[in-house]
This record gives sequence, structure tokens and C-alpha cells, in this order.
Amino acid sequence: MGVECPEEPADPTQGTVRSNALDAAARRFLSSMRLHGAMLCAVDPTRPMEDSYSLYPAGDDGGYLERLAVER
Repeated sequence: MGVECPEEPADPTQGTVRSNALDAAARRFLSSMRLHGAMLCAVDPTRPMEDSYSLYPAGDDGGYLERLAVER
């Protein structure tokens, strides 16, 4: 009884689809970490503001986070 090796996918795009899914998951994770950083900026006035929305399709929040930080 030997160990079976996984076969190459019959569809050559299968690996690409998997890679795209991982890329999308990584972008979502990095985006959420940037938003967590924005919360840190909101509670620490000495922390410089970051471009928290640069990974999102819209690209920015129209100054919403900065206005929240100023209002505190």
C-alpha cells in the first residue's frame, strides 16, 4: 500500500482560480488590518493617520475617519 500523490488538475485554470481566491482573502485581511489601524489612530492623537481605505475599491472614505478623529 503506497502513498498516492495528488494528480495535476485536469483544468489548467483550477490552480489560477484557487490562487485568485487566496489573493482576494489576503486583500480582505489586509484591508481589515488597515481599518483596525484607523481605530488606533482615532484613540491616539500622536499616531499619524494612515491611508486606511487604499485597498478598497472606492479608494477612500471621503474624510470620514479623519472627521471622527478630529471630533473626539
